[in-house]
Amino acid sequence: MRPSPYKLLTLLLLPLICGMLVNALHPEGIHSRLLLPAPSLQDTKAEVTIVSADSAFQLLMTESAIFLDTRPQEEWQIDHIPQARSLVLQDYYTGDASLDALPLDKSYILYGFDDTTTDATILANEMISAGYSDVMILFGGLSAWLEFGFPTETPDTVNE
Repeated sequence: MRPSPYKLLTLLLLPLICGMLVNALHPEGIHSRLLLPAPSLQDTKAEVTIVSADSAFQLLMTESAIFLDTRPQEEWQIDHIPQARSLVLQDYYTGDASLDALPLDKSYILYGFDDTTTDATILANEMISAGYSDVMILFGGLSAWLEFGFPTETPDTVNE
């Protein structure tokens, strides 16, 4: 005697649904060693994250992050995000600039002029490799910052 297709379907779907329900309700979920290993602290590696202009502005206002401008020094002299430090990628590679003065335990937001600028991404990855753990890139760069109407400063206006 053959079981009905409905019984077979029930026998196949019921454990699947129960497993998904238990996995959704369990605080850490159920991890298969082959498919999805449980995250461990040893496997954790810092990654560069992307931050929006409005979130970056909040971090500026609460003084929770240090801004690093990766544009050429001449552009930084024209205008930059308030309190941003200039850290040009080319200067980093030639040894004219280093990360030594930047504490490892701070948050950093790197930016170029816009999304087509790769210097911020390259420098952010260099910082991660050097041991910095909280490194972000400003999505849209300075142009997105300006589109939101957020403030900028020049070296002349810093001491005013």
